[in-house]
Amino acid sequence: MVIKQLTKNLELLFWVSGLIYLFLISPFEDHFSFCPLNNLGFKWCPGCGLGRSISYLFHFQIIQSLKTHPLGIFALIIISYRIITLIKNLRREHYGKYLNLPSRN
Repeated sequence: MVIKQLTKNLELLFWVSGLIYLFLISPFEDHFSFCPLNNLGFKWCPGCGLGRSISYLFHFQIIQSLKTHPLGIFALIIISYRIITLIKNLRREHYGKYLNLPSRN
């Protein structure tokens, strides 16, 4: 039962844990990069800096966030909207079982 719920809500767990990680890291220090282009030695990648930009936002460094990646604020808004949508769907499904409401799938 627990494993079934966990796998069903894996996307929600992924996004929330990702944002918690970005909140906890210090954007002022260098970290390991998961970017394959960066690891291959390329100097520019369209996605590089996005996570660090969100981390700067969590530390109230808005100007530095915009300098790191101009779409960081937009990405945080989109990810937050997705988390809210997943939580709403989870609640609807949970309460639908008890109220005999149809679930959205």
